[in-house]
Amino acid sequence: MFRNTDGRQSIRFYTPGQKSHSFKEWSHRIHLTVRRWYPGMARLDDGSVLIGGGCKYNTLMNNKTNNQPSWEFYPPKNINGHRGTPIHSPFLVDSLNANLFPHLISLTNGNVFVAAQKLTMIYNWRKNKETRLPSIPNGVSVTYPLAGTAIMLPLTKANKYTPEILICGGSAINDTLPPSKISSEDPASKQCVRMKMTKAGIKKGWVIEQMPEARLMPDAVHLPDGTIFIVNGAQSGVQGIGGYKDRFGTSDADNPVYTPVLYNPNAPIKFRFNRKGFVSSTIARMYHSSASLTANGTIMIAGSNPNIDITTTTKYPTEYRVEFFYPPYMFKRRPSYSNLPAHVHFNKNYILDVQLPSTYTNHSRYNVQLMDLGLHTHAVGMHLRSVELDAKLINNNQLVITMPKNGKIYPPGPGFIFFVVDGVPSKAEKTIVVKNKP
Repeated sequence: MFRNTDGRQSIRFYTPGQKSHSFKEWSHRIHLTVRRWYPGMARLDDGSVLIGGGCKYNTLMNNKTNNQPSWEFYPPKNINGHRGTPIHSPFLVDSLNANLFPHLISLTNGNVFVAAQKLTMIYNWRKNKETRLPSIPNGVSVTYPLAGTAIMLPLTKANKYTPEILICGGSAINDTLPPSKISSEDPASKQCVRMKMTKAGIKKGWVIEQMPEARLMPDAVHLPDGTIFIVNGAQSGVQGIGGYKDRFGTSDADNPVYTPVLYNPNAPIKFRFNRKGFVSSTIARMYHSSASLTANGTIMIAGSNPNIDITTTTKYPTEYRVEFFYPPYMFKRRPSYSNLPAHVHFNKNYILDVQLPSTYTNHSRYNVQLMDLGLHTHAVGMHLRSVELDAKLINNNQLVITMPKNGKIYPPGPGFIFFVVDGVPSKAEKTIVVKNKP
């Protein structure tokens, strides 16, 4: 049960358990330095969390007086002359108005990629240095209330663990317009863009692709086979609760997207999107929807629309049903493993006992993915990560895996390990990646 405290400054602590779970907070002594409604955050290589952006009071669209253009850390840091106090961000000023829930993604050099409105940058938090990147093409905004979704493509041996960002969907609506000039029927964007976070990649700029349809508020999820699953969202409108034109009850979006699509980052550019054999949902999932990969390999899809409770008179009523999507690999013979420790350390080897599927041959390929399933809200996927581990199969019954060399490749924290044979993953076991003792 939540206490009657101001959640815009709260920090809540979740403790998982075998039989029960708990949420706790000590708001009188542990809290954010300022109110942050709809901030972004990223887990860093030292195990701390970077928190940034948001606004002071809930609003339809951010503005200069309500903006909260600063960064802070949890636990607090004495860094760059700021002893736990907010660090001003020019980027979060320049990205007004549609800059709530900024996308933050930790890169493999320890810096953080940030996208807000149409702007993007790299933030070196150790030096408090913001380096601007090319803006999102074609005037498309990608954060609340015009949100697309952003994700870092899997880090693999084949791509030499080079970080590459993919951003899909959003809207080209003018965020300086008053709500009376913005409609639930204004079209979303079908644009996807990707860029490597290298000197050459940044010089080349964003490479543009097109989804099969436009999506506002989509959710992107890593799958263990290296593909990206995109689901949920609307083809028109904005995020919010009853503040814009042509709304449906309090739903400010329309034309929901019912069919997910799969994105293969390694396919030729014109053949990366595929939905062959995918079944469409009958549930409209727009504002306040979510999706997550599960340890079983399915995708859990939940959330609905901002109309109070279930009604029969509203076009998009609140929806309490949860759906599970079964990718094609769920219907194939799957490998399995055991003996994963509850805690693992960077750059250390571990031996798993494995059972190969009967379809395994000498020509089969295998790999191991360490994945952070993260969380999704308002089309923002926080902490999502997929990292291929060094792995060697011994006598077809044991697998030696090597953890990432440091927290820049995979920030310390929870992880799920999938053993993948010919594109078919095992069920995953959970572990905690911890920093090595000095």
